[in-house]
Amino acid sequence: MIFLSRDKLFELSGAVTFERRGFLERINLALLILAEFAKSPSHHAPALASSALVAVRDYVATYLDTPLRVPDLAAVAGLSPGRFAVAFRAATGSPPHRYVLGRRVVRALELLRAGKLDLSEVALACGFSSQQHMTTTLHRVTGTTPARVRKTCGVPATLTERSGAAMAG
Repeated sequence: MIFLSRDKLFELSGAVTFERRGFLERINLALLILAEFAKSPSHHAPALASSALVAVRDYVATYLDTPLRVPDLAAVAGLSPGRFAVAFRAATGSPPHRYVLGRRVVRALELLRAGKLDLSEVALACGFSSQQHMTTTLHRVTGTTPARVRKTCGVPATLTERSGAAMAG
């Protein structure tokens, strides 16, 4: 950012009125103040205490199949939702929603590889609103679909395929 001395500012402004010069001086002063604020060290939010972080992670793991909202997680940590979101991000590097979504994806991959539940059951067990929501999220996060995950593990994609394979064998 470039700041001008008072004389240079007046020189560039040319033949302007007294009021205009006062306005330009105030603008220059405001820019100087902003530059000082930019130089000062930023105030980092304190990270979530380790005991609160463990409690939140346990809560997420226990209630992963239910809707998990920031106010619920904040209550577990004993903070307001706003302070919790900032402190959680400082502690983990990601916002609470992204952390919960990541836990859901990991759990969905585990259940898909186990092959014991149908896709819609996996979605509900992981807290996704629908099978389509799970499929879309898995594809966005991992680059693959639930059917491909099952196929690479040798697990039939649907219960019908599993039933047919059992009857044939």
